[in-house]
This record gives sequence, C-alpha cells and structure tokens, in this order.
Amino acid sequence: MRIRKPNVAEALAVGAVVLASSGSAVAGSKYLITNSSQIKPSVLRSIAKASHGETSERTSAWAISQPGLPLISARVECPAGYSIVSGGYEADLPGAWKIVYSQQFTEGWVVRAYSPEMQSQTQANLRTTAYCRSGG
Repeated sequence: MRIRKPNVAEALAVGAVVLASSGSAVAGSKYLITNSSQIKPSVLRSIAKASHGETSERTSAWAISQPGLPLISARVECPAGYSIVSGGYEADLPGAWKIVYSQQFTEGWVVRAYSPEMQSQTQANLRTTAYCRSGG
C-alpha cells in the first residue's frame, strides 16, 4: 500500500486545527479560575444576590499561629437554614507560609496555611469568609 502526500487544503486544515487548539490551551492555562479567592468579593456577593433567597456574609475570627507550629487553619460556617454559595480568605502570611487548602466543607468554608520552616517567632494571620444563601 502506498501513502499519498497530503494536498495543500488538507495541510492547511490540519495546521488550522493545531493552531486553534493551542490557542485555547494557552488561554485556559492563563485565564482559568481555579479558586474562588481569584474572584472579587463584590462579584461573589452580586452572584449570591442574583440567586434566590437572602444572602449573608459570615467571617471567621483571625487565626494566629502558635509558635513552633507549621500549620494554621480558619473556618466559618453558615447559620442554620442557610447553605454555602461560595467563600474565600484574607491572609497576612510572612516568609515561607503558603495557602495549601481553601474550599467548601459541609456548610461553610475552610482555609489552611502551612510553613515548612519551624520558627518560634513567626506570626501568621488568616481569615476566611463564607457567602451563604437562605432556604437551604
């Protein structure tokens, strides 16, 4: 069996498909939202208000790390009769501290930060917010 050479139209069609798919991949890797903390809180509130039911914003108290502990966490829950719509966090993390977990749990939001360095003087602050909707 003999393999024939592609004609110009086929070569251009293959090139166009490759170019179109690579552009989508680049855009997806650069502009894809992977975490609600990438969205402004005012936008999250307007989305929550657009959905049915009354919305409520709940914020946890600041969590301060204990000297020598490499992990801190902050969580907030929606009140009874409300369901979680979205959430996020604010952080004041020095040095090597990184957010390792920020997501919804049952009816609230939890955030965790970790530092591989065991420094006795380090103070890291973390606060989380949950956007809740009435009507469960």
